[in-house]
Amino acid sequence: MIAKIVQIDYKKEEKEQMIDESSVLRFSAKGVTQKEFGTLDLKNILEDMKSAMDKEEDGVAIAAPQIGISKKIFIIKERAYSEEEK
Repeated sequence: MIAKIVQIDYKKEEKEQMIDESSVLRFSAKGVTQKEFGTLDLKNILEDMKSAMDKEEDGVAIAAPQIGISKKIFIIKERAYSEEEK
């Protein structure tokens, strides 16, 4: 199976990437270590995830592997819990 995703790198440049069976989506992601908390790298990952999710009108959640980063991180928009939009 091949899927097309948009990956955002740390330079804030968008690039399309073809994902296949050997992609980061096929493997178990690594946990975030305590040393990573508060780092610029982690902040950039979270900003990239939010940016990618905001581009999808109906997007409510995203995981780091969806933008090509093998980390156990996900974010959920508050509207995912909103009763008005259900």
